[in-house]
Amino acid sequence: MAWGTAQSSHMLIASTHASDDSGVHRMFDVNHGSSIVKFDASEAGQKLAVDDTGGQLAIAVEGPSNCCSLRFYDIQHRNKHTIHKVALEPFSSRPGAPSEFEDSREINDVVFSQDSLYLAVARGDNTLHIYDTRKLGSGPVDVFEHNAEVSVGDTYGVVQAQWVEGTHQERGILSGGADGCVRLWDVRKAAGDSRNGEVVAQCSDDIGCFSLGNTSQNEWPLVVCSLNSPIHSGECSGKVTIFGGAVHG
Repeated sequence: MAWGTAQSSHMLIASTHASDDSGVHRMFDVNHGSSIVKFDASEAGQKLAVDDTGGQLAIAVEGPSNCCSLRFYDIQHRNKHTIHKVALEPFSSRPGAPSEFEDSREINDVVFSQDSLYLAVARGDNTLHIYDTRKLGSGPVDVFEHNAEVSVGDTYGVVQAQWVEGTHQERGILSGGADGCVRLWDVRKAAGDSRNGEVVAQCSDDIGCFSLGNTSQNEWPLVVCSLNSPIHSGECSGKVTIFGGAVHG
């Protein structure tokens, strides 16, 4: 589920994920308690995001054979029809990965940049893909990878992404992955640039989630929850760590 923003802040968008990889996707007007749009996607929903204008919706869906795609909608005009559909890159997998993990390929997060020009997709194969919404047919413009030897199903991969505003026209994004790090990426730099992917927080286990605080309101700059993977330990436990210091894009 996701709340609308700005002009659509009174809207709630929800998706379902059935066992047969089908789904229903609706937008509700919470002021009137009614469903106002049923979107035309029929695949299973994974994650969704609304841009900061409140006019554009992106839904990551999963179809047959674990094929994932992005569907974009104009919710400003309450249009139920897909305006763009983009096939996502195949998930990477290390040879010899256990067969019981074949269905665990997941999109963990999707998030628009503040100006709606870019969409970040956090994936279960420990990568973060960046799409330019002006040229969606060209595939991802950047693929950032957390440095960890993982295969699909071994961990949760990159679980979260969050754009951060830079001070010098920079375009930064944070991601938390299976290497136990929260990393800061600059989409203007190449993925292979040694200066990219700066580690701003490091834990001993996979990142579960993180939150940026507002230091002007006396909040901690960065709070991170790390997870012991249930795949490795048989149980899932977590640890919360607070990090000081500013995080800049």
